[in-house]
Amino acid sequence: MIDRLLRIENLWVVGLLMVAVLVALEARWRDDPQRAGAARAIKVTIRVGFGLVVLAILLFLAALILIGPIGP
Repeated sequence: MIDRLLRIENLWVVGLLMVAVLVALEARWRDDPQRAGAARAIKVTIRVGFGLVVLAILLFLAALILIGPIGP
């Protein structure tokens, strides 16, 4: 059961759901004076996360170009 939950496809879905929840909270709390700081922190977290995803993709592509395809 646990191995089915920890598959890569499920982890992507969980990550995307987390981003969707954070974006919704940030949009809802943006105009609330009591939660404006939390909304800004969420926005920064989302931007840093997307930046890290883009960086990981670029590093993966660079590794593919430098190392080349693996296999026969």
